[in-house]
Amino acid sequence: MPKVLIITKNDLRHRIFLRMASAALGSDWTATLIQTGPANDGAPLIDRLINLARRTKQSVVAALARKHSPDVYLQSLVGLEPHSTDAAPGLFKTSDPNSPTALAFLRNAAPDLVLVYGASILRSDWLTLPRLGCLNMHYGVLPFYRSSHSTQFALLHERPDLVGATIHYLDAGVDTGAIVRRYYVDPAAHSTVNQVVGAVYAAGARGLLEIARESIAGGSRLASQVEKAANSYYPGKLGTPAVTAGARWRHSELSKRWPYTEQCIEKSSLGRPSPFTRGKLVNGVYILLYHSVPDPSNLQPWEKSYGKVATSRANFAQHIDWLISEGLVHCR
Repeated sequence: MPKVLIITKNDLRHRIFLRMASAALGSDWTATLIQTGPANDGAPLIDRLINLARRTKQSVVAALARKHSPDVYLQSLVGLEPHSTDAAPGLFKTSDPNSPTALAFLRNAAPDLVLVYGASILRSDWLTLPRLGCLNMHYGVLPFYRSSHSTQFALLHERPDLVGATIHYLDAGVDTGAIVRRYYVDPAAHSTVNQVVGAVYAAGARGLLEIARESIAGGSRLASQVEKAANSYYPGKLGTPAVTAGARWRHSELSKRWPYTEQCIEKSSLGRPSPFTRGKLVNGVYILLYHSVPDPSNLQPWEKSYGKVATSRANFAQHIDWLISEGLVHCR
């Protein structure tokens, strides 16, 4: 019988994942490591004080806005009560999953497969001991958005097409392991950024368990591929409050028309993308600003560095033709 070890934390979303895992894995789930806090026991005093202040703030904010939190929205999507961590099989609790005692627990549990749903960066035997690998659920679309707050950064960058979760095998890097599968979430289907994040949590939890069952049934690691993208690391320390505020603005009803709509037009081959209709446009003067419209057969060096924000000639011509067909008069 295969043995699955789950490593996660103790927030509401983690306990809901444990409930989902209990139903999906049954007796294959044999061991659990709960990370009880940041792995900073040996960190300088100032770092520990900063972490304490951050956790206190998070607890207060969560208490004041619990009904609006991503975790509560996740629960509404899956319709399950949280699992008690104390009732998890083969339970071990630690603040540092890379500590000698945690690694000893891992070796004793001898799992065939490790599932990670929210934990610190894992090293050493975590990456090599499990026969079927160590699968991680990342809260973003890899390789484009690594580290925390991937959903908020994608919204801030006006990339609704890159919102979702990724299941990948862990390696020694930060969210750089071989990708098994991506699960996309449409941000327009949810009212707030917190709801979008909650939907990503749900998609990732379902995806992680789906892939785990496939790996167990096949008795082997699944097909995966290492992918890379430039400028893809966006850690929360870059300014989480500002990033979240920007994501909320981008996700607002107003921004869904433009420039959110530009993304819908850009990625669509249809002549009339549904989010952008004449009835939503008031009379006025519209100035269309494009970063660049490069010639793909003659790309300049600087143009190659801005592929994410470039507009192809074909799509540019489509934009103009469609706008003219809708009655907008263009000025030269």
